[in-house]
Amino acid sequence: MKQNLIQSLWFIFLLFLAFVVPVFGILPAIYLWTTMKKVPDLAAMRGWTMGALVVQGCYLLALVLIFLFFVLA
Repeated sequence: MKQNLIQSLWFIFLLFLAFVVPVFGILPAIYLWTTMKKVPDLAAMRGWTMGALVVQGCYLLALVLIFLFFVLA
């Protein structure tokens, strides 16, 4: 099944959000990760999507550490 231009741009926009937006970017990253299994054309984005999930995990870890060290101390 061939993707149309709008759907391709939407996936690229979601990937951009997943990398750039701290904390709230995890939602597009998870959406892309689950959609990737249904849409075979997204197989090329597998590494990028995993990278976005790792970046979001680092953002969340940093926020937890900031909270623990600066708020509770």
